[in-house]
Amino acid sequence: MMRRLRTRIATQAWLPTSHNHPFRINETNSAIESMRIALVNTFPRRPQSPELEFIRKFAIAAIATGHQTFEVETSDEILKLQPDFVIAAHELSPKLTSFFTAGVIWKQPLDYMQNPRSKRSIRSYDAYLVGSQACREFLDSMEFATGIRKPRGNFEFLPSAPVVLQNIRKTRELSLCFIGMNSGNEERSLLLREIAAVLPMHVYGPEEGWANHADLYRGTIPFDGISVQETLACHGIALCLHSKPCRNQNIPSSRIFEAAAAGCLLIVDDLPFAKQLFGDSAFYIDGGGNPQETALEIKRIVKWANDHPEAAIEKRRRSREVFIQNHALERIVNETCRFVEGAKKERLQNEQSAVRALRDLYAHASRSPGDDGLVDVIMRTGGRDLDSVRRALVSLDAQTEGSYRVLLVDYKGRADVEELARTASTSRTSIEYVRCEDTGARSTSLWAGLNRVQAPFFANLDDDDTLAPDHFAGLLATAFEHPDHDLYYGGAIRLEEALDQYIHAENFSGSMPGIVKERRELVFLEPFNLSRLIATDNYITSNSFIARSSALDERALVDPHLIVAEDMYLLLMLARRRSFICNNRPTSHWHWRSTSIDNSMIGIQKSIWQAEGSRLLLRMDQEVFPTALTFGAMRLICKPGEEGAWKPPTPENQNISNT
Repeated sequence: MMRRLRTRIATQAWLPTSHNHPFRINETNSAIESMRIALVNTFPRRPQSPELEFIRKFAIAAIATGHQTFEVETSDEILKLQPDFVIAAHELSPKLTSFFTAGVIWKQPLDYMQNPRSKRSIRSYDAYLVGSQACREFLDSMEFATGIRKPRGNFEFLPSAPVVLQNIRKTRELSLCFIGMNSGNEERSLLLREIAAVLPMHVYGPEEGWANHADLYRGTIPFDGISVQETLACHGIALCLHSKPCRNQNIPSSRIFEAAAAGCLLIVDDLPFAKQLFGDSAFYIDGGGNPQETALEIKRIVKWANDHPEAAIEKRRRSREVFIQNHALERIVNETCRFVEGAKKERLQNEQSAVRALRDLYAHASRSPGDDGLVDVIMRTGGRDLDSVRRALVSLDAQTEGSYRVLLVDYKGRADVEELARTASTSRTSIEYVRCEDTGARSTSLWAGLNRVQAPFFANLDDDDTLAPDHFAGLLATAFEHPDHDLYYGGAIRLEEALDQYIHAENFSGSMPGIVKERRELVFLEPFNLSRLIATDNYITSNSFIARSSALDERALVDPHLIVAEDMYLLLMLARRRSFICNNRPTSHWHWRSTSIDNSMIGIQKSIWQAEGSRLLLRMDQEVFPTALTFGAMRLICKPGEEGAWKPPTPENQNISNT
């Protein structure tokens, strides 16, 4: 049953239950336990959207298959719900929580490729629900470039429809019906005008798209998962049209499935998918042909259907049966649950195997008998209250795999920090207190930790940031699978902590009142780009990576005595040997306080940034990178700014450590 998180939506009279649903449940629900599924409404302030329509249809289909669905707007709602998995039906909704998130990829790929935010969001998903071969090829290209492959369903995840009508509705006279949008589609608009000139037709959809077709327009249809089918069934003949890009890439629209589920006689443009699925149980027209000739052909089909009602009923019955047996949404719901269940299990097994293999590989390098920790975690502190430090330690102790040593570097010599280090160790996390001189240079405390590293890998965790439970398991698995790199990183989710401050996103606008109280956003999840690092454009947050201790050579372990930009300097020193790799999982949490001056180091005077940045460039100038070029030479090639000057950090172009 579909529920909003805070308010249960009462079941409507037309909404089928698992007891009276016309779909044969026992054929589809074998060996699947009931699952709690969160579906993200990407456009919560819009009364209608294709994604909202699909969410409502998915909810109806879930009833028949014994699953529970919940419509959610924000990441906090997902956390409160604790679902088995999350579905993002639109690519503007990235993965924002630790819950397994499957992304729906079924649009024309050009829509994804032209939007950097879309690509970043798609990379964040744990798995993909794919709707076409064109979309699979898009994912192939994206994953070939990044080197990271994620699970994909081996079935077609399509904008289908549930089976909610018991029988095909017989009407005295069949009429032509079209449901959809009309904004900016001249080809469609011209065809509909020609059809209206030769026979009556009925058009439904968002009102703003049909101002020039007032004589055809019959109104909007509620996006409740069933009203579209009811409307189609009343007319009996459905015109299913696709845009030229969708025809070229063989991507079906939702209307084909809704019309088949409603038992309509189908008139479809020349879409190979439709021809292969429905065969001679549907009629086909030339979607890009002469509109006058196409309109006359449609007129002949409508006349034939009314002159031969029994033959038309037989075609309608066969197309409905083909749909039910192959692409009914109830089947897709169950296929999705099976796929996610398997993908989650496989990922857990892979992570466990990788951690065991790495532990065995480095067993000879244990720091002491029985010490099998793979990662030393540097945590610098001294200026914050212990509650923040404890929160960071709790997130570390909650890791799903591995054991860790925390190098708690205290640059203030606080007794309470030393006491915390002495008492807060757990079976998973040991803590070593490191006293560090307070030089005023932020690099001093970081390099004090780096010079204490003994484990095969090291990481950095700011004392007011946190990690997702699978953070280190995912990075270690990537390190095991891709051994030819020195640094492995994931994406970062910025978490707004200030009261009454929420994320602003383009998809949160709309005509409905209210504020979308989203506190999280995906801010960094980028493939490795050495040119950006050379340009001091940092896209790798300080708590998002692990690096091999073997990369800390003699030069890398020399403290640069930088007041700021020490994180950038460390990344550049580590990039001298080999490229980095992103595992495309957003598992680091960057806690942000929009109304607090202690939020970051941006408050430091610009003159200090300029001076320290210039010194960083000077120190790096003759370091040689895998390109066989020096840092200084690559700066000239990359042309990062006027005369290769230091690029001052901003919240948009820098990851500024909060310590």
